[in-house]
Amino acid sequence: MTYEVFSLTSGSPFATAGEFFVLETPKVLLLLALVVSGVGVARSCFPPDRARRVKEADIMLLQILGPGCPKCRKLAEVTEETAKKLGLEYRMEKITDIQAIIGFGVMMTPALAVDGVVKVSGKVPSAEEIRKILSV
Repeated sequence: MTYEVFSLTSGSPFATAGEFFVLETPKVLLLLALVVSGVGVARSCFPPDRARRVKEADIMLLQILGPGCPKCRKLAEVTEETAKKLGLEYRMEKITDIQAIIGFGVMMTPALAVDGVVKVSGKVPSAEEIRKILSV
């Protein structure tokens, strides 16, 4: 019927291309739908934030909150030295954006947050105080 509608002769290059298109397109679309569905299921089971948490589960996140003043730099220095002495696996972030700092509920800087929880605010604690905070 297709040959008659398009006035094609069987075995011609256009007829062969048409047959291929008609026969193979549904298979390709079905395979594409299966791949997209599979990726969707995988992403719902393993969302990016969960994968990141699993990857970083053993790494302590140390966040220094402050505009970058001398006290902020001192807090970062003492915290890093203490974490190294304790042999911790950690990642340190220095957060200087005022809106982000306020988002932590901090009104006085410098501040130290461990894994997103503010532990000290408004002062530079001693190395011993930081050791106690990081040892918990």
